Parts: sequence; structure tokens; C-alpha cells
Amino acid sequence: YGYPATLFVYTDLILPGRKTLSWSHLIQMSQEGIDIQSHTKSHRNLNKRNGPESIRDYVEVVRRELKESAEILRKRLNKEVRYLAYPYGETNPLVMGLLMKLGYRGGLTVERESNPFFIHPYRVNRSMIYGTFGLRDFESNLNCFDDRMAR
Repeated sequence: YGYPATLFVYTDLILPGRKTLSWSHLIQMSQEGIDIQSHTKSHRNLNKRNGPESIRDYVEVVRRELKESAEILRKRLNKEVRYLAYPYGETNPLVMGLLMKLGYRGGLTVERESNPFFIHPYRVNRSMIYGTFGLRDFESNLNCFDDRMAR
């Protein structure tokens, strides 16, 4: 139908198999106009430390998740990666700062709300589309304008 679309992938799950996308699938999708962007390397929740992880280790792990996924996508798809969909839709000021430092242009949550012109570029809302969606589900999922704001 010619709709623009972006697919956010975490690179550890790009494997040959029936339930996952392979690199050949992603290359073909990218060549046919689907934008492929980062969802980190392992889909780890970037918003919090794991167990006894030190602050220093946490920062390094988050930096690696962001940097390595972009490098892998850049190398395999021959394209620049500029956007990240946060795993679980969660972020914090440290993660947003690392995104900026690494050259990303923005980050996306899973908050299903509109995006006014003044939205912070590293906290952009988005509507997720699931494989079980029919056209009606797709259409209603995109309709998130709150007409109370227009009054």
C-alpha cells in the first residue's frame, strides 16, 4: 500500500529460522523501503541496573547496547542508524544522554499518544503495530488524537 514504516530490531535476535527475521530478510526489506532502526543489541531494559551491577558497569553495558547494535546494522544494511525504540518503552536521562553522545537523533517510547511539535526528541511517543492486527486494528491504533485538546 505504500505506507512508510520503520522496523526496530534488536540484533541478537536476527537469526535464520521460522519465527525470526534473517539478515537476508532485513536486507530485502531495507532495499524495498522499510526503514530499519535499532531496538538495542539484546533487548535489555536500559532503564535500570541488573541486580548488584555497579553504576560504572551499568553505564558501560547501556553504551555497548546502543553502540554495538547501531554498528551491526550499519555494517550489515549499509545505512546509518539514527533512532532507537527503547526496550519496554522505558528510558531515563542517562540513556537519553548516551543516545545523544553516540549520534542518535531520537528515541521512541511505547506511549500511545500524539506528538506535539515541542515533544522531546528522545521521548517520542509511538503506536506499535502487532502481527495479529487486521486493517481495522491498524487504523484504530493510529487514531490517537485527543479532541479535548482542540477545544
